[in-house]
Amino acid sequence: LEQGKLPPTVYVFAQGLDSQPRCRIDGAFGESDEEDELTALNNSSGRAAAAFAAEQQSQLQRAKPSASTLGWMPANRVMQLRWSIPRLLGEEAALVNAASAKVKENGVSEEADGFLKTTAGVGDSEQLIQKLGYSSGALLDHTAMSIRCVEILLRLCEGTSSKDASGGIIRPLPHPRRAISHPTVLPHIVQLLLTFDPPVVERVASLLLHVIDQNPCLPRIYLTGVFYFILMYTGSNVLPIAKLLKATHLIQACLTEETTRQLSDLQTRSILGNILPEAMIAFLENHSPEKFAEIYLGDFDTPEAIWSKEMRRHMIQRLAAHLADFSPRLKSNTRAIYQYIDIPTINYPQLEGELFCNSYYLRHFCDIAFLRDVLGAWRAETDKKPCKLSYHDALRELELDPANIKEETEEAVIRRAYYQLSMKYHPDKNPQGQARFHAINSAYHYLCNRSRISNGPNRSHLHLLIRSQSIIYGRYRQLLVPHKYAGYPMLISTIRLESENSELFGSKKQGGVSVDLLSAATELAYETVSTSSLNAEELRREGGIQALQEAFARCSSLLSRDDSMNNELAVNVCCHVTAFFTVSTKFPASRECIHEIPQIIRNIVRLLYFKNLPKLCCQAAACTAAFCDDYWLCVNVYESGGLFLLLYHVLAYDFTLDESGVEADESTNSQLMLNQLSLLCLWALSRLAHQQEGSSTGPLSSAEGGSVELALNRLVTPHITRKLLALTDFPQPVPTATLGPLISEGGFLDPSTESGQALRRLAKLLTTNSATPCLIWDNQCRAELTGLVGEQVTKIVKTGEFDRDAVNSFTHKTFAGELLIGEIFVRLYNKQATFPLEHPKSFAIDLLRFLKKDLPLLPIPSDGRPATKRRVSHIDSALEALRNVVRSYPGVELQCVGHFDVLFPILDMEGYDDLKLRVLDVLRSTATNTECLKDIHASKLLVGAIMLFRSLPQGICFV
Repeated sequence: LEQGKLPPTVYVFAQGLDSQPRCRIDGAFGESDEEDELTALNNSSGRAAAAFAAEQQSQLQRAKPSASTLGWMPANRVMQLRWSIPRLLGEEAALVNAASAKVKENGVSEEADGFLKTTAGVGDSEQLIQKLGYSSGALLDHTAMSIRCVEILLRLCEGTSSKDASGGIIRPLPHPRRAISHPTVLPHIVQLLLTFDPPVVERVASLLLHVIDQNPCLPRIYLTGVFYFILMYTGSNVLPIAKLLKATHLIQACLTEETTRQLSDLQTRSILGNILPEAMIAFLENHSPEKFAEIYLGDFDTPEAIWSKEMRRHMIQRLAAHLADFSPRLKSNTRAIYQYIDIPTINYPQLEGELFCNSYYLRHFCDIAFLRDVLGAWRAETDKKPCKLSYHDALRELELDPANIKEETEEAVIRRAYYQLSMKYHPDKNPQGQARFHAINSAYHYLCNRSRISNGPNRSHLHLLIRSQSIIYGRYRQLLVPHKYAGYPMLISTIRLESENSELFGSKKQGGVSVDLLSAATELAYETVSTSSLNAEELRREGGIQALQEAFARCSSLLSRDDSMNNELAVNVCCHVTAFFTVSTKFPASRECIHEIPQIIRNIVRLLYFKNLPKLCCQAAACTAAFCDDYWLCVNVYESGGLFLLLYHVLAYDFTLDESGVEADESTNSQLMLNQLSLLCLWALSRLAHQQEGSSTGPLSSAEGGSVELALNRLVTPHITRKLLALTDFPQPVPTATLGPLISEGGFLDPSTESGQALRRLAKLLTTNSATPCLIWDNQCRAELTGLVGEQVTKIVKTGEFDRDAVNSFTHKTFAGELLIGEIFVRLYNKQATFPLEHPKSFAIDLLRFLKKDLPLLPIPSDGRPATKRRVSHIDSALEALRNVVRSYPGVELQCVGHFDVLFPILDMEGYDDLKLRVLDVLRSTATNTECLKDIHASKLLVGAIMLFRSLPQGICFV
């Protein structure tokens, strides 16, 4: 060696050594070094080199060299010597020997310790091999030696945790973990994966999983090529690999602007985005490593993952092609380090045409072609015709007597007869017997397959085909929204045939299984319109409304208040048909068709009678509310007794359930369903009352029976009625087949919305006791209302009519003697003059209207007719209430402008001194307002009032 380098004049015998220039330790090619060395070699003494080569060649001939001898060459041309000898015999070797000697004498110094750690295995490599490389007296091979080394490193990591007992992160990292993750050490450990030896790969994956724990090197470990190397492994012990991938693939600092634009969010965040399909990355993230390993090793074609051995082989081939430049370099230089290069995205032919969305392949969710195939099979099954050939006819065709056929010998007798006749009438032997031959052949095939030949469509097949469509529409609504359903002609035909069947819901069994087509058919109609409301209009065009009404009328007549007598299938049919009619109200043509068949609304409203079927009642209440969007349908609802049938459920609300904070489910808590029913009925009542507000004429506002609003005023007080009408001020929901959008988050009944809160406050008012100027309501009021409603509902169910005069003659006994003006109970208001009123101006106007109507009815004492105390008391209370509301709410006195001609004449009434005092209080309260004084002056009432001062009771002065 000359200055730690091999001179070009030194020759070595290069048998089996690599004499071709590859690369340096750092992986870079050394062309410039080779040029310098070639120049030096050419300038050296050619004769010395030739003499040395000749001498060595003669010795080589005497030694009989092997055929692989490459000859003598300069030592600096042998790559292995260039990389190792200078390091072992140069300055570093001297430092190693000096450090070792110092250790033997004085122990390990800090300087020597630091150097030995960085040059571990260099100076004492032979001693290390002697200690680790022998097992049971035998020297271990390279694989076993590497396994033992990795196991030692693994034990060092396991013995030095990166967290303390309380879970806190230890900083700095324990020395073994820090040393292993050093940039000059970690790449070589990672490259052990390229041995593809199962024990080595498994242990290296486990070691890396320990090393990266809380290690700052984790985000950049991808630069070592670990993900490329580990996914090229072809073995089946991939569980440690799966654990390593799950722990690291989303924590790599490898994002680029290009990948951000091209890949999805998960692929962007994962280092595996260019290697594995997005579904496999999502599966790795969403499932355990054990489950991912199972998918990775198998063949799967599911909504969550499409993966096979062919796809794995394709991935390995693409990775191998990407690493093609590094693999031969590593073979020639075991200390070469991989320089990371991003791999282009691997495209898998098996995934062409697949659409991956939200962790699933959409093809597996619903194959539209499959739905078309089901419709085609349904059409073919429906069009099947009964076989024209009977059993006896087939036997006679074979010239057999049915009476002589025995069951145990039937097959042999039929086969023998067919053989004889077919030979006799075969066209080759008997040209005249061709028709007879075909008849014999048909009879024989019928007898052989008669167990599989049905007389027309097979009910079990029809049921399966219909149910399969319902399942598809029920699960994959979003995918089927753009597609119009094409099976309505067959569906309507099935519904009509089943509705006309005299044995509806009877014991129909085929193949030992009970088959009911009507329930399945109506469910399919419900599912199709739930998926797309436009299907409801398509069903109407095909005549589906009439067909569904026939089935609905047939099934609703089977309902009962006794659960033991109810047929579940009939209940399901009613529920599905009601949902269909709810959606149909969105279309004018469908509403017109429903209006032309009054029986539809009558039957739906009648469903509210069956309290024992709360789910069906909820659907009926929602449908009734949808009918009230149209005026004439609303008229039909009212005339069918909808007012009483809706009131039938409003008192079933239990506010304590909503306020308890206890989680409840409809399937286990019946009161939750009753609460929903009560809220739905209140909403439908508000729609029913609101519809008649916009029309001054018509059945809803006619004198006969009074309007809906007046009826509600008498039944539940004007205060409740006003709050009912206020519910229509909220945005109204679009009619849907399911109740989910109404009840779910953000729906009209959702307690977090303003409409849901207003409904619950109103329902609570009706089910609690109250005695305020706005509302007098107690248990007796509820009992009286329940009694009246119950009587009318029973009459509606039995006769289809209700007593239109029952409401006009109804009065709550609790407040029968109370003066109710507007929505205020005047007596209670005068006792609580400070009670806050929501609409004080409206109350003042109502009081003035009451006075204007009742004052002329007071008799004059000179006529000899005595005044009733009740009327005088009511007028006195009204004047007192007017004074109180004017004093309590500034600005309300302006409502008296234009009405002073009602108040001043009271001063001229003889015999009513108390009323005069009350009106003076009112006038005194209004006189503080300039506009009121101007109106009094303009009405020329002040002069007459002054003339009346002398007639006032003594001690009263009008100022």
